[in-house]
Amino acid sequence: MSRLRGIINSHGKRAVLCIMAAAAIIQILGCDKSIKITTGLRDDVIFNLSGSQCSLSQIMIVLINEKNMYERDFGQGIWNKSVQNISMEESVKEGIKEQQVYVDAMYLFAKDKDIALNKEEEEKISQAAQEYFDTLTDTEKSIINVTLDDIKDIYRKSLMSRKVYDSIAGRVEYEVSDEEARVMSAMYIYINGKDEASHAKVTEAYNKIAAGGDFYTVATEYSDDEIIQIDLGRDEFVEEIEAAAFELKADEHTDVLETKQGYYIVKCVENYIKDKTESNKILILTSKQNEEFLKAFNPFLENLELDFNNKAWDSIKLSDYGQCTTVTLFQVYNKYFE
Repeated sequence: MSRLRGIINSHGKRAVLCIMAAAAIIQILGCDKSIKITTGLRDDVIFNLSGSQCSLSQIMIVLINEKNMYERDFGQGIWNKSVQNISMEESVKEGIKEQQVYVDAMYLFAKDKDIALNKEEEEKISQAAQEYFDTLTDTEKSIINVTLDDIKDIYRKSLMSRKVYDSIAGRVEYEVSDEEARVMSAMYIYINGKDEASHAKVTEAYNKIAAGGDFYTVATEYSDDEIIQIDLGRDEFVEEIEAAAFELKADEHTDVLETKQGYYIVKCVENYIKDKTESNKILILTSKQNEEFLKAFNPFLENLELDFNNKAWDSIKLSDYGQCTTVTLFQVYNKYFE
């Protein structure tokens, strides 16, 4: 999945975008009834989503920005890597493909909900697009064949996507309590297996701790997990272990806890981490907002049809764009629409 930079960009919204993009693509790209692999589109059109077109130049400017940010962050050698037996190039391309289909789906949804941009927003789109377009070299403009109108269209669809999300997700009124969002710090010992030897091992470890032994030292000696200390929120760990951990006060430890896979001993280091709890409140609220949005968005997706120009898409090789170094497409967008 692409890093989906900047389209929805307030607190926690990058996670929102990833969740919604996944839902959209499962619906649109994953259903035989909804997708047509076609050669009927013009060479300069990469897809048509129920009347909303994305040009080759538009998707290329997004893809090249993503390519260059990967190279900036990870070096040129990133393209020698693979993810689950898929080359990094194909992984990045697939992410951008999904992102752009998603953005167009959101744009169509916004129009369906009578979301529109006001005069001030249109003026800011023009200003932002001009600012970004002026950063491109003549070589980049020529190779990508990108126009000022392409950039305006990208920014316009991005802003419409954010507005329709906010119009629905903003209806959610939900107060997240400290306890629901509480994040704690804990150390644990995990002994893998349920046989006699495993039971003897965890018992020996527990006896050392009960006798006053340093938990971290004992964990280093006995635990079958390389990780010893973690920050823990609700619904993030083995259910029965998490429940016991959240009952602890600082410096308390559990008895030996048994699961289907093995045994645990947990010690509470800090039972309330304020800053991480506050951050978790935002994530929980965002999750509730996602649910509200997707209840409205998913039925709309069922009626969309996608014509995708695989021939043009498969011919794109990132190595052909070494002369293009632009990276600020969504940095400029964020400057105007934070």
